[in-house]
Formats: sequence, C-alpha cells, structure tokens
Amino acid sequence: NYPSPPGSIIATFKGGGGGWGDSHKRDPQKVLDDVLDEHVSIERAEQDYGVVIDADSLTIDMDETLRRRAHLAK
Repeated sequence: NYPSPPGSIIATFKGGGGGWGDSHKRDPQKVLDDVLDEHVSIERAEQDYGVVIDADSLTIDMDETLRRRAHLAK
C-alpha cells in the first residue's frame, strides 16, 4: 500500500496475456473482431493467428486463411 496525495494520477500498464490453446485454431471471426477493435493489427492477425484479412474490405479471406494455417501447421 502506497498512500498518494489527493489529485494524484496513477497509471498501470500490463502486457497482453499469452492466451489459451493453439492460436492457429482460434475462431477467425474472433480474430477479425480483435482487428476491428484495434487490439491486433492485420499483419499480426496473419502472423500470430494465421488469419488472412483483406485490408480494403476488412473481411476474412477464408481460402487464404486455410492455406496459411495448413502451412503453419507443418
């Protein structure tokens, strides 16, 4: 416990969690939701989750996602 005077601003910073399970098995729609909510970039969605998202339409390219995940599984 650390007392702080009135009017003090306290900030905490925490890193993201490691998650649970195989990241390449995460529901692609949930990955897209994280991209749309700006928690994950389009690039990291592909690198970390194997989900390929079209930058112009912000939609999942499911054919490329399946190919990418198959490649990453090797």
